[in-house]
Amino acid sequence: MKASRQDFRAARYDTLARKLPGRISQAQALEPAELSATAVADLYNIATRLCIKLGEDGLVAITADRALASARIGGDALTIAEAHRMVSSAWRRQGHLARATDISVRAAQDVRADRSSSETARLSASVSLLATAAYTAAKMGDRPAIWRRAS
Repeated sequence: MKASRQDFRAARYDTLARKLPGRISQAQALEPAELSATAVADLYNIATRLCIKLGEDGLVAITADRALASARIGGDALTIAEAHRMVSSAWRRQGHLARATDISVRAAQDVRADRSSSETARLSASVSLLATAAYTAAKMGDRPAIWRRAS
């Protein structure tokens, strides 16, 4: 997973696209099942970000859905939050702006309420989700909507 993040950050998209399927297969073989599911979710979150960068909107929805399904099995609140952010991005890219905003806001509330991670990590994830929601609300032309939904 670390190598995939490094490839993404370094914009080695061709390398990442080539190696992600094998890395996902390796993650699926990890034990215990929760560790495997979380690793798979993290890789699908990266795959979703890659698809966004490459403009592969049809694949964004698929990879985001797989990330969220795996994240829920893994049970890690921060991974689930990131998967929700990717799902929100998929809905936004398909033009479903209100739904995308709601997903991000609800996920931000959920991650803030979870106590399994450090407060700093939860706040960081929450802020990232709210920034995604704010961006989406602005695209709707309804910037105040984020404040109404967040409270």
